[in-house]
Amino acid sequence: MRLEIDVGNTFVKWRWVSDGTITKALRCLKEPFLSRIADIDEPELVLDELCDIWIGSVAGREFNEALTRALKTRWDITPLFAVSASSAAGVRNSYIEPTRMGVDRWLAMLAARHQDDGASTVVDCGSAITIDYLSAQGEHLGGYIVPGLQMMRASLLNNTANVRYDDEDLLSIEPGKHTGACVNNGTRYLLQALAGQLLEEASKSGSQLYITGGDGYLLQAQMPGALLVPDLVLDGLMWADKQ
Repeated sequence: MRLEIDVGNTFVKWRWVSDGTITKALRCLKEPFLSRIADIDEPELVLDELCDIWIGSVAGREFNEALTRALKTRWDITPLFAVSASSAAGVRNSYIEPTRMGVDRWLAMLAARHQDDGASTVVDCGSAITIDYLSAQGEHLGGYIVPGLQMMRASLLNNTANVRYDDEDLLSIEPGKHTGACVNNGTRYLLQALAGQLLEEASKSGSQLYITGGDGYLLQAQMPGALLVPDLVLDGLMWADKQ
C-alpha cells in the first residue's frame, strides 16, 4: 500500500493506493494537516501494510521537513518527495534549471503525457493558474502563471482602498450592479476570456486540454472537449523522480 500526498499552496490532498487501485481520497486545508496526521487511519478494506509515501509539495523546506517528521513518527517511513527534472517519462523540461519549475506543474505534465502522447495543454486552476504546453514529442514549450480567482479577488480587497465587499459565489459574467458582483463576476469574465483563448489555441494546434485544480471545474465548464482530471498532480507521482 502506498500513501500519496499533494501539498499545494492552500490545500493538501492525499490518497491510498493498493495494487494500482485508489481506495480512499481526501483533502483539507494545508495548515491543520500536520496536526491531523496522527489521526489518519488506513482504509479498512486494505489489509497489506503501508510500504511507501510519495509526496509532491510546493510548500517549501520548513513545511516539508515538518511533514517528514510527522510521517516518520506516525509510520516509521521516510517519505520520498518528487522533484522536477530535465526529463522524465517522455517529457523534456524547457527550464535551464529544471528544479526551479514548480513540481506541481511538472507532475501534471507527466500525468497528461501518460494519458495522451499527442500535443497537450495542461491548466492547473489553484491559488495561481498555471498553463503549460507540451508538443507531440513531449517537449515543454513553456507556459504562463497568472493569479487564481481567489488571489485576484483578495488582491482587490487588500490593495484597493475603496473596494470592500462580502465574498460571494461566482454567479455569472453579467456586469455587476454592486461591488461584490463586480468583483466576482469580473474574475469569472476573465476566466471565460482565458477559456476562449485556450480553446482557440488548442483548435489550431490540435492539442488536448487537461484541466485540474480546485477551480478547474469552472474553467472546464466553458471549454467543450477539455478533460477535467482533479488528481492530475497526484497521478504524476508515478512517473516522477523522487528523493
